[in-house]
Amino acid sequence: MERARIGLKIDTWEPFVWEYSSGVFILLLLPFVFAIEKKFPLSVADWKFSTLVHAAATIPFSIIHVGGMVAVRSAVYAFFDRRYDFGNIPVELFYEWRKDAFTYFTIVVVVNVYRTFREHADGAATMTNTPNGGASNAVIFQIVKDKTEILIASEEIDWIEAAGNYVILHSGDQTHMMRDTLKSTEGRLGRAPFVRVHRSALVNMNRAVGLTSKMSGGAHLQMRNGATINVSKRHLPEVKRHFAADAAQNAALSG
Repeated sequence: MERARIGLKIDTWEPFVWEYSSGVFILLLLPFVFAIEKKFPLSVADWKFSTLVHAAATIPFSIIHVGGMVAVRSAVYAFFDRRYDFGNIPVELFYEWRKDAFTYFTIVVVVNVYRTFREHADGAATMTNTPNGGASNAVIFQIVKDKTEILIASEEIDWIEAAGNYVILHSGDQTHMMRDTLKSTEGRLGRAPFVRVHRSALVNMNRAVGLTSKMSGGAHLQMRNGATINVSKRHLPEVKRHFAADAAQNAALSG
């Protein structure tokens, strides 16, 4: 419509190719943004470093985005016996990077807003105590939701998932968010029956019911609550040891 106003001819399909080639590659790059945000979450304590990391990440983000959309546009134009002109490459790359940087940080902000919403919707959790080496090594999590306080023992947690500055506690069909890193939570759980099965997952092995190997070398862990969790190749031996120990204990009890 803008081009028609100034007397420039344009085919109907062209703006669709321009917009959708860009949009599709932004969607394909979402896992990249999520991975960077999870590894280097924005935090008040370390905001300078994490902001620099994300600023640097906008460069490969933009290069992949621009390269992908230009490739698609060139292919479509060639199909119609046309040539796609990207324009002055240095100027256009800077122009696209400026937009892509804004898009990248918008995605990061949306992710953090979503996590904050989840924290309020699912209930904010805090760890109220740590194991003291006594008869019970249970850790108690305090959940505050809608001004109501709920206490959940670590034995009731099926697995714990990393989510940037948060961890997500999975208990049955309930989820609760806690402001902590997975590494810190793992350390604070002490000798509780939690095992790292992936860089972003910590599992209560007492709530695991099955293990299925994958062709890639890893495995899938089946949980009592119906969840299926990926087990990385690196952590698989430790998971197998726990299953073997449980099997041996059950055999001794039955004997």
